[in-house]
Amino acid sequence: MRIRDILLALAAMMMWGLNFAVAKLALVEFPPILLAALRFTLVALVLLPFFPRPKELKPIVKLAATLGLLHFPMVFSGLALLDASTSAIVLQLQVPLGVIMAAVLLGEKLNWRHGLGMLIAFAGVALIAGAPRLEANRIGLIFLLTAAAAWGFSTVQLKKIGPIDPLTLNGWLGLFVAVELWAISLIVEGSPLPHIAAASSRGWTGILYTALISTIVAFGIWAKLVARYSVGQTMPFMLTVPVFAIMGGIVLNGDRMTTDIVAGGMLTIAGVGMIVLRRPRSRVHQSAVASPS
Repeated sequence: MRIRDILLALAAMMMWGLNFAVAKLALVEFPPILLAALRFTLVALVLLPFFPRPKELKPIVKLAATLGLLHFPMVFSGLALLDASTSAIVLQLQVPLGVIMAAVLLGEKLNWRHGLGMLIAFAGVALIAGAPRLEANRIGLIFLLTAAAAWGFSTVQLKKIGPIDPLTLNGWLGLFVAVELWAISLIVEGSPLPHIAAASSRGWTGILYTALISTIVAFGIWAKLVARYSVGQTMPFMLTVPVFAIMGGIVLNGDRMTTDIVAGGMLTIAGVGMIVLRRPRSRVHQSAVASPS
């Protein structure tokens, strides 16, 4: 890879990693599902005027149901209860869970590297789950594990959609996901008006970052790199996302790293690394895995 593209890849990973810490700041002022609804409303408003309606909307609507009804509500609800660093590490399980679902639902073959990588990754999250500081927030961990499972299933759905421009997909997904999230937020969290009226510039900056920087800019950079280079050249960069998330959590949120969290994180990243490195994947599936929450 050219030096310029390596730097672009790292920049995209940094944007995605910092997304956890920035969203955590915004969650101080917005309930989690409302925050997600505002994020995807903005994504749809920015992208839809420039990207025409896809020929087939039905599979995108099905994908949006998985993401809007399960993945994103669980991600932001979990992040509201846990720190950014732990959340980013736990969500790495979306990779092995996606591999398992692809094997079960699509008949993809697994080898010893996949099995060992999964065992190591799950052991890492189990170590994190046993950390004393998480005893009061195990429900947040359950939310994130549910989100990871939903994302794993979404990779199977995305594979069935076939080739599609990534930003077109993001724009139309943003529309359908936003509608679902608004409905859930109104039912679960009540009227959004008090939160919107009371939000400060920090809260709105967080929403702008998650929508424009993380969802549109970072994903746009990544999509171009995925189209230009092989899976083996691009996928290893994904392992740096939790590293940037941990750095962002420490700097922006004051997260504290304990021995069990660090050890669990290293095991999880190592396990995911065994799965993604040298594993042939289609570009469609890679794009799915490569779009963090």
